Order: sequence, then structure tokens, then C-alpha cells
Amino acid sequence: MQIIKNILLVDDSKIQQKMLKSLLEKEGYKLFISDTVSEGLKIIGTEIIDLVLIDFYLAGINDGTALVKKVRKYGFDIPVYAISGSEENSRGLLASGCNGVLSKDPAEIKKFILSLHDSAPA
Repeated sequence: MQIIKNILLVDDSKIQQKMLKSLLEKEGYKLFISDTVSEGLKIIGTEIIDLVLIDFYLAGINDGTALVKKVRKYGFDIPVYAISGSEENSRGLLASGCNGVLSKDPAEIKKFILSLHDSAPA
């Protein structure tokens, strides 16, 4: 696993955005935030993104699998983890190409990202 520096969060919840931004930037990560799939794809196309976190429920499209499918279709080699509180949604997200599904708890997300560094080769 590569070292994670730049993270894209695709989530239309301002509360979730603010909490994750605060938690992750304190740890030295740069967080790019998008409310929509199309905006998220633009960021992926113009910035170096090491990890994508996407909420399952997004206004206007109902679920975040659209972004995952497009990331995979266009050949971006970026780990994509969905944020969902539902086990039922988790199956669909994994089938769409997500690397995994995370809890909506910001502290758990931070813990997961920090664990990626612990498992990265030196």
C-alpha cells in the first residue's frame, strides 16, 4: 500500500465534511472535498489523489456506486472506500468495485487511514 497523503471525500453532508476535515488535517493529510460525483471526478482528473472516501447516499443520484464505476471504467488506480451504515448497501458497493466499506464514524475512518500507514512497506 502506498503512503496516503491526499484524500478525496465525496459526501454531501457538511457535518461529515467538517468532522473528517478537522480529524484528518490534524494528522497531516490534505483533504479534497466534493459534494457530487461529477465534481469528485474533476478532482481525480486534476489532482494526485491517494484514497477516495465516498458516501453511499448522495443527493441527486441516490448512491455513490456511480463514482466507483466511473473511477474503475476510466482506469484510475485509486483505492475507493465507501462510507455506509448499512450492511445491505455494503454488498452493492463492493460489487461496484469498492475496495471496502467503512463505518460513518469519523474516528473509525481516521483509525482506518492511520492503519494504512502502519501496514505500508517502509
